[in-house]
Amino acid sequence: MNALASLRTALRALTKNKLRSMLAMLGIVIAVSAVVATVAIGQGAQAKVAQQMESLGSNLLMVLPGSMANHGVATIGQSVSEAYDRLYYVERVAQVPLSVVCFRYKGSDDENRAIMEKVNASGRVFIASTVLNGKLTLRLAIGNLETTWKDVQEAWDLLQQAAKSI
Repeated sequence: MNALASLRTALRALTKNKLRSMLAMLGIVIAVSAVVATVAIGQGAQAKVAQQMESLGSNLLMVLPGSMANHGVATIGQSVSEAYDRLYYVERVAQVPLSVVCFRYKGSDDENRAIMEKVNASGRVFIASTVLNGKLTLRLAIGNLETTWKDVQEAWDLLQQAAKSI
């Protein structure tokens, strides 16, 4: 059977079974559209995350939890949290299961915002904020493998200086 005969047989089958042919084409169109939409959504989400990461800048201080025996990573998140607990003018707002310390100056939201802006203006440490229990809360993310105790002490000093200037 040559190619021309095969083509004639295929066309005859398509014209004889029009509903089946239309449903098959519809299925193919829907499947291709779904794949294109999924890829587009994935690329859009990836671009959005990349844009948000770039907006953080290069002055983000992060320290990962762990121990010095675990490839040089320190348990700094819990240590910072415990140090904040000892200050009468700071309250820890959430537990520290990993490496993000959520705390706030025992004052107004405006005072906490001023502390965050002052620390961030230094260009040495980046403090983010969120709202927990209806109050503005400051967030120190500790997660960079290159972070040393000196870096953490600098963040600590900047936060204390900003809080005392309020």
